[in-house]
Amino acid sequence: MSLTVFVDRNVANSAVEAMRAQGLRVEKHDDHFGQTAPDVIWLPKVAAAGWAILTKDKAISKNQLEVEALTRAGAKVFTITGKNWTGRLTREAIGKAVPRIVKLVATTAPRLWPKSIALAT
Repeated sequence: MSLTVFVDRNVANSAVEAMRAQGLRVEKHDDHFGQTAPDVIWLPKVAAAGWAILTKDKAISKNQLEVEALTRAGAKVFTITGKNWTGRLTREAIGKAVPRIVKLVATTAPRLWPKSIALAT
């Protein structure tokens, strides 16, 4: 699998390990950007690298600057939407969603925000 997924700083390490166990390359936010890096800075850089983005930050869709950054960058964003999920539930949901994420990234044009894929069932 050649897909690289960039995980926002709000995604648990257990979810990162679940994706890696399924063969995905995973890049963590803090390995590339400072913890206080504004989303409008890192979003276009990550999209330009061709990486899919996984986040729990539903507020991104409410911030006009972030929406514009995603739109201009042609980002593919996947949002974890489970309410009050534990790390285990998040890990399981992501694990189940990996085949779908891989297929969507390979077969669809960049998604304009807020057309993200909710991983919650």
